[in-house]
Amino acid sequence: MLSSSSEAARALTLQRYNILDTPRELEFDRLVELVSKVFHAPIALISFLDGERQWFKAEVGLGIDSTEIGCSICRHAVESDAPVFVIGDTLLDEKTAANRLVTGEPKVRFYAGASLITHEGVGVGTLCILDYVPRQLDPHQKELLASLARQVVLMLEARTRLEIRDLENNFLRGEAVVRVEELQAAQNEGADLKVKLAERKDVLAIVTHDLRSPMTAITLVGHLMKEMAAREPSPTIEKLSSLLVSASDDMSRLVADLTDISVIEQGQLRMKFEIFAMADLVESLKLSHAMLAEDAGVLLRFDLPEVFSLMLKGDPYRLRQALSNLVGNAIRYTPKGETIAIGFNRSHEGFSITVTNPGVGIAPESLDRIFDHFWSEGTGLKRGRGIGLSIARAVARGHGGEISVSSEVGGLTTFKMTIPSRGISD
Repeated sequence: MLSSSSEAARALTLQRYNILDTPRELEFDRLVELVSKVFHAPIALISFLDGERQWFKAEVGLGIDSTEIGCSICRHAVESDAPVFVIGDTLLDEKTAANRLVTGEPKVRFYAGASLITHEGVGVGTLCILDYVPRQLDPHQKELLASLARQVVLMLEARTRLEIRDLENNFLRGEAVVRVEELQAAQNEGADLKVKLAERKDVLAIVTHDLRSPMTAITLVGHLMKEMAAREPSPTIEKLSSLLVSASDDMSRLVADLTDISVIEQGQLRMKFEIFAMADLVESLKLSHAMLAEDAGVLLRFDLPEVFSLMLKGDPYRLRQALSNLVGNAIRYTPKGETIAIGFNRSHEGFSITVTNPGVGIAPESLDRIFDHFWSEGTGLKRGRGIGLSIARAVARGHGGEISVSSEVGGLTTFKMTIPSRGISD
């Protein structure tokens, strides 16, 4: 059994994270989907131990959001000292032989879980995989699962810090007193709110620093798998390696976005202008979002008139970053089966790039705030980080241009970035 002291510490930590019983979030869902595919596991979970139950922030293959603590295999993982806790055959292990999840549906025969250990050393749950047949993990697989578990903890920390930032923004607007007091009590048992708010200048630096280390390992594994597929052709390995590299690229972009927000606030977002082909930018945009669109079940349509066989003077990395945020948002909010239109138009004033998608739309009262740092209208699965649009606007303005939005609730939403004509040549 877990000790009462560890249960108390875990309860306080989970309260600080404000994670229990929250709606599903895309970042966590995508991570367990990745884990399921990489480990060929029909079931993958992010599980938190909460008193008399275990609750799942994200799951693949189980179809429920919690179970009673008595049938939790994850509690054994948290109790153990092993970085990765493995039961190769649950029917042969006394800890699990009588577990109802083993003897009854879904008839679990294999379990591997990496504990989610906070920087204070508190085990709050696991990132785990389950299978219907006995099996084992090799040392490299164990290290990868442990690395991904550390990534989950960093995601929790980043989520909490961004929530503090959201609360600060609301507090400064005079809108959120009650939730600030709740978070204040949960995090420091009565510590003065001003102490927490004074940390805001360090938040982004801490988050970006902590996220970089696990990303290096994940990216390395993805590229090693690509090399394996090149030596011994395997469509499965090639696809899984692409998924892994794509996921690590997503997290790397989050690190870059958080860093950019910090420098934008200080008015220091720098541009590196050079001459580049517009066609190269468009092709890069297509390649980087094809898999995301396919996974979301939406279509991308690029409207490319012939006049866009031109050269442009600007910062290709920043423009690609801004457009990636616009297209990524469109993919996130577009219903399955629908089409996102990316349009490029040239005029005597310069050129414009539009991204139009059908979906829920943006409420009129939100249009003025849509470009604010860390502000997001979305909720649940559709909630974003509130970072990308503010970066896109800063990039447009850094090129002497602007970005605007028009939207109809329940209809089309169009983001339009305009760049002046200086530096354009056919």
